[in-house]
Amino acid sequence: MKENLTNNLSQRVADRVNEAIILNESGFQRLNSIFNGQINAIRSVAILTAENPMGGDLRPKSGDPNININIRLMSLLKDYLKRGNYGYVKIKGNYGFLENSVIIMNIERDDAIAIGKNFRQQAIIWGERENKNGNIGIDFEWIEGDTTTQHRFVALHGPETQKLTDFYSIKDSHKFVIPFFDDMYKDVRPKDLQSNDIQISNNEGISINKQLSNKIIERVGRMVTKRGSRSGSSQWGNRGMFLEYLKQENACLFD
Repeated sequence: MKENLTNNLSQRVADRVNEAIILNESGFQRLNSIFNGQINAIRSVAILTAENPMGGDLRPKSGDPNININIRLMSLLKDYLKRGNYGYVKIKGNYGFLENSVIIMNIERDDAIAIGKNFRQQAIIWGERENKNGNIGIDFEWIEGDTTTQHRFVALHGPETQKLTDFYSIKDSHKFVIPFFDDMYKDVRPKDLQSNDIQISNNEGISINKQLSNKIIERVGRMVTKRGSRSGSSQWGNRGMFLEYLKQENACLFD
């Protein structure tokens, strides 16, 4: 028993040391290696923010004398992570407007969900390193409440991703995307990709469906959102889930 406890403690210390070294080198290329499951010391990641709880828009308005609530919320989140000895990397996301986020290393799914709930987040991303038949990567989950609604297995980056003007995350000027709500990447693993960049399909049927889905997204955005009242990431997530429900209900439309 004592020997097992000693071994477990030694392993945890070793994991923390390795994690600290990785975080110290946590530029985009190292982050990309983590997303591809190439760093053995990183078993799981979570991507979340404390800003704009419940999808609201808490950015300070012009002439608003109140303190920037989002700055305070992110400070509370970082303090919480430091007290819990969680390593994290700061990133930004642009989903209608810039939002500060963190990528947390080696955190359990339930703990990530609890943090999201504590900061009243509509959704979080959590992923676990997987090795299926030699295909190594991260199984990313889009989680709302306690429920996983989507899985994706790749993070995309490259020249085409760099051209995006919205709906991306960014670290050290490098943009990247985890392609939730895009059926083209539903079952794709890193090993399946010829390029880690966004793929532009030449398939006419897919192109037509893309155009149709974009029209639906635009229409839903007009119907269910009030400009300035919800964060961009909330609107993006809600539109994505609406499309998923629509496809499940009327799948032939997207065949």
